[in-house]
Amino acid sequence: MEHIVTTIIFIAVFSIFIGGGIWAYRNEKRYWNNGHCECGEPWECFGNDSSNARGYHCLNPRHEHPPNLWVSYPGIDTTWSERKWIKTLKT
Repeated sequence: MEHIVTTIIFIAVFSIFIGGGIWAYRNEKRYWNNGHCECGEPWECFGNDSSNARGYHCLNPRHEHPPNLWVSYPGIDTTWSERKWIKTLKT
């Protein structure tokens, strides 16, 4: 009985991790909006952070406080081949 409870807890925790990762990826992809802010203007990259996430902001002058977006998952704003090229450029 104890083994079954441990297995169920393990499966539940593992499912939460996988589900959370999928949710976070889809959330970033939704905010990325194929490279455009919700106003329709394209995002402009302003830098990377220490975890290599890319920071973007909208340059639309109509925004009182321009929105920022941090993209950490590969494949959202770049393709895998572009991502390899960026990594080799930094080293």
